[in-house]
Amino acid sequence: PAIRAARAHRYLAPFPEGSHSEAMLAVLLRAYFEMQLYRDNLEMAEAAFVRAMVQDADGTGQPLRLPVLHATRWIAQCNSRLKRTAAANALFQRLSRRMHAIQPDLDFYRDWASTAWDSGQRRESIRRFEVGSSRLPPGRDREQLLTMAMHARFLTGEPGTVPAVEARMEELGR
Repeated sequence: PAIRAARAHRYLAPFPEGSHSEAMLAVLLRAYFEMQLYRDNLEMAEAAFVRAMVQDADGTGQPLRLPVLHATRWIAQCNSRLKRTAAANALFQRLSRRMHAIQPDLDFYRDWASTAWDSGQRRESIRRFEVGSSRLPPGRDREQLLTMAMHARFLTGEPGTVPAVEARMEELGR
């Protein structure tokens, strides 16, 4: 991530409004996120990228450009990690209809569901875990989301979860 960030900075310094500036900003946001520089990421995003997001999301019916979608994803996830749930939820909501374009992964779905949980939206959190598990290919990441959904159901005291959790534990123990 550090090399990607350095390359993005190297492009953006002489070409802040260049034809590839949005893509480079998205690369930079992702690199900062991967290095867990969440606050730095948000400060940079607010200073440099929010204008593009607002222009794309102004309700004119124009589709969001892919670099803007990716940037929105990393900004939402940074807000989620910093427990800024209102900001994260607003951005996740904006992305929810266009998720296919950004190819979400385990981290995205976990942050998306955790933001709902941290906001006190327990049922919505469970729903988000289930949506994520249905969209990921079979494998370890999908199993993790299914387990997180089961754990969330257990914590909410949903009827019938104890036997379901026991069965899931047996299944995972094989």
